[in-house]
Amino acid sequence: MANYALDNASAHGAAHLGGLTGLFDGFTGARIAESSRLPGAHALEIGAGNGSVALWLAEQVGPDGSVTAVDLDVSHIPAHERLTVARLDLLEQPPPDGPFGVIHGRCVMTHLPNRDTLLPALCERLAPGGTIIIEDFDPFGLERAAHLLSAPAGVAELWQRYVQLRQQLFQESGSDRGFITRAPGLLSVTMTPIGPSLA
Repeated sequence: MANYALDNASAHGAAHLGGLTGLFDGFTGARIAESSRLPGAHALEIGAGNGSVALWLAEQVGPDGSVTAVDLDVSHIPAHERLTVARLDLLEQPPPDGPFGVIHGRCVMTHLPNRDTLLPALCERLAPGGTIIIEDFDPFGLERAAHLLSAPAGVAELWQRYVQLRQQLFQESGSDRGFITRAPGLLSVTMTPIGPSLA
């Protein structure tokens, strides 16, 4: 069993996933819509969490499309007629067979130590002209911004302690906080000039 830094089955799992949904689903939906042909598409959502993006995709692909959503813990994902949900450990098992017109993952690749081999495997499952979208935080940008904030000494010390513990947790679990800054380069090496489009 993989040692993931963040456990969706924990007491705080649902709240954590709900927070990501509220913060980022609007941006995610707009990003997918502007870069992908959705009606009739077959889509893959990796690390589906609470299924909010997968459910949105299921509505967008329409009756001729389908969505496959995978996660290690699928208990938070509601049912939908165009949504197939599968429990999958991407550290131990390959991604579902394609081809997929859209592949999306948010805040998941950073936490998978096999990310450098998983990304090419996902690209192999793209349909011709398909789109792969990998979203995550730029942690270094967040840290730079944090230094600009003014806070009382006690609050600043508490924040620094939190940052140290978070970094330790991620490091021990095999997370790579800088992966998202390398992802465009990995994609450009993986994909040929005549291959699927990138986003």
